[in-house]
Amino acid sequence: MGPHGHHGAQGKSVIATLPKDAVVLKVDDAVFTRADVDRTLYQAAALAGVSPEMVDVQMRDAFEQPAYEKLVERTLLVREAKRRSLWPDDDAAKQATDEILKTLPPGKALADVLAQLGVDEASFRDDIRRDLAIGNLLKALKDALPPTTDDAVRKVYDDNKAMFTVPDAASAAHILVKVDRAAGKDVADAKKKEADAILALVKGKDAATFARVAADKSDDASGKARGGELGAFKRGDLLPEFEALAFRLKDGEVGGPVRSDRGWHVLRGGGTTKGRVVPFDEARAVIAEREATKAFMARVDETVGQLRAAAKIERVVAPVASPLVDDNDPGSKVPAWRASAMNALKGMKNPHAQGGDLPLPSSP
Repeated sequence: MGPHGHHGAQGKSVIATLPKDAVVLKVDDAVFTRADVDRTLYQAAALAGVSPEMVDVQMRDAFEQPAYEKLVERTLLVREAKRRSLWPDDDAAKQATDEILKTLPPGKALADVLAQLGVDEASFRDDIRRDLAIGNLLKALKDALPPTTDDAVRKVYDDNKAMFTVPDAASAAHILVKVDRAAGKDVADAKKKEADAILALVKGKDAATFARVAADKSDDASGKARGGELGAFKRGDLLPEFEALAFRLKDGEVGGPVRSDRGWHVLRGGGTTKGRVVPFDEARAVIAEREATKAFMARVDETVGQLRAAAKIERVVAPVASPLVDDNDPGSKVPAWRASAMNALKGMKNPHAQGGDLPLPSSP
């Protein structure tokens, strides 16, 4: 058995070798067994489409500790929700359950899903109530935050002017005739003739013709299915020889062949857009949403930290250490509340929903 209070035993899982009813964790007066850790681990895996067998064979050592910490935090958050009288009523629980049942795949019974998750129906319904309680708590934390001020939004904008510059962009489709840069002159010339022949097939023709020829003749396997389309790109994203031609071509104009380290390229321009500085009024709403989200997540981090500090957490058998978890802050990288916290933000617009092309600075 792992040492009391030590988090993150090294090596292979000790918990996986124990009987299902072996006690491995205590959070105040709540007691958890190996079966509880397994169930939490398998539920997370099932949502990702991974079978319990695959978890035990390949993933246990990485994901046992996150599952273990989820039990800790879930217990603390549910208790805090109860303390604040945020437990869901019967109507809310029934409505949430009905909504979940509506999402079952056609022909799949609830019993099948529960078997995959490793829970019975009573536990399933209890879990829904707990999730609702955590959601209510997180929403209460969000609602208690002061609104983001215009001065704070302006400061983010002013401090990150370079980040609010949208660069010049171009789009193009291409057909590649592959030839190594080190190939001899005879090989390179022969491939150039192939590229010239392709150019003759597509020059002056429409996009559909270019796409058909790309699908038939391009050596770029990743682009064949898309008719050679590359989408939009900025300077510095692609090979320099390729990029120089792409930015010169007008929308619908065909050019090349141009040589790069990959071979000869025939291009069809998709047009260019001029770079610009995003004005403050256009960026304001997106910045405000980003700052509100950061403030909310910081408040939840703070609350979870306080709950952990106040609780008596006894790691009777420590989980195998995971690279996903910081031993100095067990909840830092795999907090149980993350998904619920983001659900609590549903009333706020997605920071990327508007002005998705705005180059906002990354959150610290």
